[in-house]
Amino acid sequence: MNLWEEKRFRGAVGDFRLYYCGKRLHNIGHGFGPYDRDDYLIYYIKEGRAQLSLGGERRTLRAGQVFVNFPHSGCIYTTEEGEPWSIKWFSADGPQLADHLALLGLTPSSPVLSLSSPKEVEAVFDEMFEQFDRDTLAAELSCMALLYRFLSLLAPSATEAGREPRILQADALIDGHFAEADFGVARLAAMLGLHHNYFSVLYKRETGVTPVRAIAERRLQEAGKMLRFTDRPIKEVAFACGFSDELYFSRAFRSRYGISPTAYRRTEGFPI
Repeated sequence: MNLWEEKRFRGAVGDFRLYYCGKRLHNIGHGFGPYDRDDYLIYYIKEGRAQLSLGGERRTLRAGQVFVNFPHSGCIYTTEEGEPWSIKWFSADGPQLADHLALLGLTPSSPVLSLSSPKEVEAVFDEMFEQFDRDTLAAELSCMALLYRFLSLLAPSATEAGREPRILQADALIDGHFAEADFGVARLAAMLGLHHNYFSVLYKRETGVTPVRAIAERRLQEAGKMLRFTDRPIKEVAFACGFSDELYFSRAFRSRYGISPTAYRRTEGFPI
């Protein structure tokens, strides 16, 4: 049995704005992406598995996880063949949302978190679904409380995942400053109050990649979205993503993805 339901929200919620919520139960053969909207889609995965393509890499989404589809995300997911897929979601945005998610280790390059208390998180989604389309002040305030409750329930999972607070902060700073051409490891380390050599060792130890690579990956990921979703010239895309030289950008893009920016723009469905 395939079941799909969705509800729309009618008002603003504190620092956030909610748009819609829904659930998809026992679906077979479902896929989604790339996502070309300004809001955040936040999923709870109740059942099944899917393959997520993000940043040229593939990873598995599975039951008991939260997955954030960030605005204008180039990620694509497809469910495992023949396996039931059940998810619940809501859509939101607001000036504080990205900061809250980053503090929990959820960023465009790391959008998945395994939950220590999945039943509690699912209960929040269920209660939000009940309240979502009720045009009353009580319902709006209830949804505001539920959104903060949801974020608070993710904190223990982020801690148990072993995410070092300074690394979470570094990832948040990368997301906020990667488009600045003078943003590099020395400046990032200084913003954290750390010597750049110590910070580089710490970041590599905790994440498996160097901070230089992390900044470059974030820039290339954003460039891929702009190439897919806008018609801005290649030079403008390069500068908007923190590259000071168009030729260097083209070389870096080809080296990472095996295709030039111009060719990528012409290739429908090329996953970045």
